[in-house]
Amino acid sequence: MARKDIIRSVILMSFLILVTYYISLTKQPIKVLKDETDFPEMPVVINNTDYNLIPATKLMLSEVLNRDSVFIKFEYMPENYMLTHAAFIIEDFFFKNHYAIYLTKNLKGSHLGVVIGHELVHLDQYESGDLIQLNFYEGIYIYKGDTIYNNFIEHDERPYEIDAMEREEETYYQIFKSLYK
Repeated sequence: MARKDIIRSVILMSFLILVTYYISLTKQPIKVLKDETDFPEMPVVINNTDYNLIPATKLMLSEVLNRDSVFIKFEYMPENYMLTHAAFIIEDFFFKNHYAIYLTKNLKGSHLGVVIGHELVHLDQYESGDLIQLNFYEGIYIYKGDTIYNNFIEHDERPYEIDAMEREEETYYQIFKSLYK
């Protein structure tokens, strides 16, 4: 009986955290690129950072990953949530195909492109069903049918991270190829 109460409490807390997170997203100012005529209407990309991400991200999603029906919001990583890596992506709990990508403020040049490529590979993993986020805050995922507990596996040894690291530079290269035909 006590275990059921603990599980219910964890589920309720996770739900409340996600509701709070979603509410905080809706209060953010929206920056929009002024001229998007050369880029597809979908996917939707909102950028709340100083990085110029909208055109390349739309092109990468549409032409490289064939993911036209997604909504992405770029944000800076909260200062109290700095990790050892440059970015992370969260799948929205409430809306299918909605994602938030959080970035550190010190990314530059090709490193920024590779980081975005890496996070978009994760988006591709989510969209294909290969990666399922069970609990972001506890680090519990399913990758290709296997349950992954991030607390017990080093970041670079997680199978979905290995896949993203193997594909990030190719994804970045493909966007350059698409931009400069």
